[in-house]
Amino acid sequence: MGRAAGTKRPASPKPAISPPPRKRKVESTVTRTTVAAFFTPNSQKKPEKISWRTVDRSLLAGRYTKEHAEKRLTENKEKKWKVAAFDFDGTVISTSSGNRFARDSNDWKWWHQTVPDRIRELDANGYQVVVFSNQKNINLQSQLKAGRSESKSLSNFKEKSAAVMRQLGVSMSIYAATQYDEYRKPRMSMWNEFLDDYDLDIDERIDLQGSFFVGDAAGRPGDHSSVDRGFAANVRITFKTPEEFFLGAAAEQIVRPFDPASYLDDASSSPGMHVTYLGFLCGLSPTHLLPVPSVQHPEAESNPI
Repeated sequence: MGRAAGTKRPASPKPAISPPPRKRKVESTVTRTTVAAFFTPNSQKKPEKISWRTVDRSLLAGRYTKEHAEKRLTENKEKKWKVAAFDFDGTVISTSSGNRFARDSNDWKWWHQTVPDRIRELDANGYQVVVFSNQKNINLQSQLKAGRSESKSLSNFKEKSAAVMRQLGVSMSIYAATQYDEYRKPRMSMWNEFLDDYDLDIDERIDLQGSFFVGDAAGRPGDHSSVDRGFAANVRITFKTPEEFFLGAAAEQIVRPFDPASYLDDASSSPGMHVTYLGFLCGLSPTHLLPVPSVQHPEAESNPI
């Protein structure tokens, strides 16, 4: 049966010029530990606690504690502690969106899939895990919009950090410097606050040689700064990049124009000691050697005797 008059054959669909775009694979942050914890009854879960506080309206400190960690801190007061310290963004985590800054509290993934197991291994070997991060975008100020108890940037950071700490499941702390002051890396005040919080600032309870700091701001070509390397140098602990620590990459040689630490033990760099003696001679003025002129009273001339 023929087609009706005036009708046209439907046009064939045009072939695709290029293959359809691939769906971007997003790495999941859900682990077996997270799933197991979700289905574990509350009565069987070990107690955990996340606490937050601010110091000097500048430093944000969060602490995630578990029962075994509290016992470890109280029972081993004579032990020297090894510290496994990390930067946060670009070291422990990165954005899942690929943006430089996270869109919200859920925009994160592990920097590398080996990160969580590596950190848990450190905790099992007795290291105290801690994060030191510069976070200038967090607003700790009191000027807030109506109906909010804290700024959105602060809420997002707390939620993201809490999710990271829960998934790691190890006792740890995170310190975030929000201002350009003494708490900001490479300065040492964040480190000193950590020592005070854990009572490690007495009796040299830190094993500096066995401790280390991992960060991506290493002063390499392409790095935004070298504050992480400088922070480790100020604290006097070993420094590693994420590639070196998590991936086993070879250490990169960094040429710095000026390294003040290299001058500390160099005797030739100290100014020489030259003893100079300065003597003072005190005496009468040499005018006492001149003849004293005779002075005659004017009346003596007008009235000679």
